[in-house]
Amino acid sequence: MKKNRISKCNLGFGSSLRILRRKRNIPLNRLSELSGIQIATLSRMETNKMVGALKSYVNIAKVLKMKLSDLFIELESGI
Repeated sequence: MKKNRISKCNLGFGSSLRILRRKRNIPLNRLSELSGIQIATLSRMETNKMVGALKSYVNIAKVLKMKLSDLFIELESGI
């Protein structure tokens, strides 16, 4: 059981964000348009090359129609 939890944690926050976005069938460019976050920034966030600002996550949560706390729970759990 611990092994699965470790592998999920290794995905990283950004990878979890990408999985969540894809599960909701939202293309990266559409998330960019709706959230006001540049595509390059979202891409860097999803590939774990940068951590987004809190405001970015607030905007992403709004687009995904989630509470911010629920978004972080989803991201932390590795989806």
